Amino acid sequence: MAKLLIDRDERISVTVIVIKPSFDSNSSAHSYAPESNSRIRFIGITNVNSLSMSMSSPLTFHEQFIENHKDPVRNSVTKIVQDFGPDCGLAGFVIDMFCTAMIDVANEFDVPTYMFFTSGASALGLMFHFQGLRDYQNQDVTVYENSSEELSIPSYKLPVPAKLLPALMFNKDGGSSLFLDYAKRFRETKGIVVNTFLELESHAMKSLSEDDNIPPVYSVGPILHPDDENDRNPNYEEIMKWLDEQPDLSVVFLCFGSRGCFDDINQVKEIAVALEHSGHPFLLVPEEAC
Repeated sequence: MAKLLIDRDERISVTVIVIKPSFDSNSSAHSYAPESNSRIRFIGITNVNSLSMSMSSPLTFHEQFIENHKDPVRNSVTKIVQDFGPDCGLAGFVIDMFCTAMIDVANEFDVPTYMFFTSGASALGLMFHFQGLRDYQNQDVTVYENSSEELSIPSYKLPVPAKLLPALMFNKDGGSSLFLDYAKRFRETKGIVVNTFLELESHAMKSLSEDDNIPPVYSVGPILHPDDENDRNPNYEEIMKWLDEQPDLSVVFLCFGSRGCFDDINQVKEIAVALEHSGHPFLLVPEEAC
């Protein structure tokens, strides 16, 4: 992401502030730093006071953790501005989707905030949709918990059964409020940078652009993990050769993401059988069993 920005304009430099848990002694901001690039730097910060935070509520721990780092972030940004001098102005903040508390810090510096949403445009639209139902139409969205009702969501082309959506969205024990409060703060940003591309999510991107209550959405994907030959599937060469042999636009690709997994291997088998019956060549990439 930072490389994309500095490639656009030689006047831009990027400082990434990495908020490190005080109990994580192994992480280092230097491990993220790109080789030989003076225009991208990483700063690691830790608030020692976070050690005293209660873990009694896992749902709110992260929110409190980020809130407690406002002062260290504010101090770091102040020093960055001083180091660069009066000829280099602070252009803005780009925040992680779960660091919305830092919008307040950006406002103090009187600069815009952009959010980097690492999930897709459909998921972003999903959050905005239910946050809108709660805040603008006074609906209790937790009634959809474990519901089989099919819901029409603007960023999805087809209706989706509620029970297939993220459980946290409808959690009655505070999860829903927390999740949708994030979406509410997303609306305060100057724009949202999404890890997607138009050809992949044209419907979702169109639905977001047509909603005047949503900040401008910019697709910058796919932003992928750096290629490491050691992480490649041992059948990589064979798979690529097979793909090259298939006609253009003929292969169905199924990937469930780094967090997608199955309790029962039979689920994967059923999907594969259905694809075989469709008659289309396919490439199925399941995650390891949960």
